[in-house]
Amino acid sequence: MKLTISLPDDLAAIAQGQPNTSAYIAEALRQRVRSEALQRALDQAGIDEIPPEEYAKIIKRHREIDAMREDPEFRAKNAATLERWRQGIIP
Repeated sequence: MKLTISLPDDLAAIAQGQPNTSAYIAEALRQRVRSEALQRALDQAGIDEIPPEEYAKIIKRHREIDAMREDPEFRAKNAATLERWRQGIIP
């Protein structure tokens, strides 16, 4: 999908300095979405603070999951599993 956005000059300069501006902005948005989702989950669980070592583990795991999602083999396997589920082959 193509999208036109406006950015403040300082952020536009940073984005334009990247080898792939779209990928850079997409990654920033993914990080924001993950951060907001994590904050909602913590709020719902009544957790006010995460110790730094635990937070580091969470961030590491999210990066591992993101790397898996980008792996073509992983994506193909999950697409096949989803299709089998849609066909009723797996409950």
